[in-house]
Amino acid sequence: MLFKTRHYDQLGIIKALIAWLALLAVLALAIWLRWYYINIIPRGDYLAWAKTRYLGTIAQTYLQWAVAISQQQVITGPTSPPGYVTFIVLMKVFGVDSITQLRFIQAVIDSTAVIPLYLLLRWLGTVRWVAVATGFIYAIFPAWAIGSGLIFPDWITSFLILWTLVLLAYTSSYRYYASMLAAFFGGVCIAIGTLFSPDFIVWLVPFIIWIILTARVWSKLLCLITLSLGILLVKFSWEYYGYLLHSHWISVTYIKQYYAQWQRYPEKVFNVILVRWKRLIFTSARIPGNKLYFHALVTTLQHYGIFIYIAMIIAYRKNAKVLALVSLPFVYGMLIVAFSFHQQFLHTRDIILTYLLASGMCLHWFKQYADEVPTKTNIMTFRIIVAILALYLLYATVKILLASMLLIR
Repeated sequence: MLFKTRHYDQLGIIKALIAWLALLAVLALAIWLRWYYINIIPRGDYLAWAKTRYLGTIAQTYLQWAVAISQQQVITGPTSPPGYVTFIVLMKVFGVDSITQLRFIQAVIDSTAVIPLYLLLRWLGTVRWVAVATGFIYAIFPAWAIGSGLIFPDWITSFLILWTLVLLAYTSSYRYYASMLAAFFGGVCIAIGTLFSPDFIVWLVPFIIWIILTARVWSKLLCLITLSLGILLVKFSWEYYGYLLHSHWISVTYIKQYYAQWQRYPEKVFNVILVRWKRLIFTSARIPGNKLYFHALVTTLQHYGIFIYIAMIIAYRKNAKVLALVSLPFVYGMLIVAFSFHQQFLHTRDIILTYLLASGMCLHWFKQYADEVPTKTNIMTFRIIVAILALYLLYATVKILLASMLLIR
């Protein structure tokens, strides 16, 4: 019995090591693909290209603010969101001067989001290969691969959302110090998110509710305290940093304008919300396409993702924790787009993030079902699904590498 236990322990360690090595390979591929997109979108001047897209002159504005701050000039105009301008300033301090370098740093940071995605799916109970395969899809999906390289503050939101979800889940740990650390860094994530996108403060509500409902009795108060400390640490660090003296959040003005519209034209605003929700659920904002756009993958998640999400709700209807963690990005994206004047493009990724998580959970559920009811039909169907997924991932890898080699030449 002892020998068998040691054998299983060693086997588990080997499997975990292989999974992490595979995840590192996915991370490298994500960085490589984002580097490819940065080099081809656009092929010319980025600021000139941005002016012809929905980004308008906002990219140039952020860069000008960053230059002014680095020269210790006081900015008198609105500097919202202040965190992104500060991020650009810090990059300048570390020698990142060109727009291409800045975009690449953003892309590398976003690529590491495959790690919290893997951790989240493992916490939710999926097998390792499902978590790695889901991370692969995140790595190649254009909304993240292209969006992370844009000069725009919301490029970091998906990265922060995934880490917030992981830390949220870990607050229910049986070890009190682990839950306290998770709550503390969760507060840090939320506070940093508000500096990039003030709407990120919304995540504080589910975080508090989750702690109250799931944390152990003796750690609820400690988690709430450490959550507050994490937020205050970033807040006081920001104030001490003192670069942006006028760091008011411009979204407050948007909210006032929005409520004024509600009072004057309630029916019109309600119709706008319905149109936005319909577009978010069934379609997506247009992203510059090319031969590495992966149309089949994009179509599956953007147009049929809602049905995958519904299937996941049915499959895990008795598991409240799974439903909550998978649904939170969806709820966040719907609320922010409906009740603010924000652009639809990057918040569309929040909805797709739920579809991506739901896809991984559905694949895991079908594996469990095939194991519990091992009929020939179930086993063959599952094997066909896995074979199609494996072939597509292999096809995507080869396609990325070939296109990148042509770019280098």
